[in-house]
Amino acid sequence: TWAASLACSASLNSLIKWLVGRSRPTALDYDGLSAFSFPSGHATVNLTLYGVVAVFLWREIAPEKRWSAAVLLILFGAAIAVSRLYLGAHWFTDVVASSLLAVAI
Repeated sequence: TWAASLACSASLNSLIKWLVGRSRPTALDYDGLSAFSFPSGHATVNLTLYGVVAVFLWREIAPEKRWSAAVLLILFGAAIAVSRLYLGAHWFTDVVASSLLAVAI
């Protein structure tokens, strides 16, 4: 499940980048599909990763620790998404779309 989720996340992200072909907000040293901005691959894959881990932990750890573990993992993913904005690598809508894609996966 974990590997399939990440593979799906990376594949869909690349497909959408290829279809949309949106330029990045700043000139960064990217080439190929990575030169495109929409959606953010870092945000999509990491939010998918931490989301899947949160679901797995939800089933395995004690009920009183579930919410804190899930929130902490989602915050890790969100920090990566915000860092993409801070670094000027993506537009806000890139990160929002990436987050929605990760939730869907």
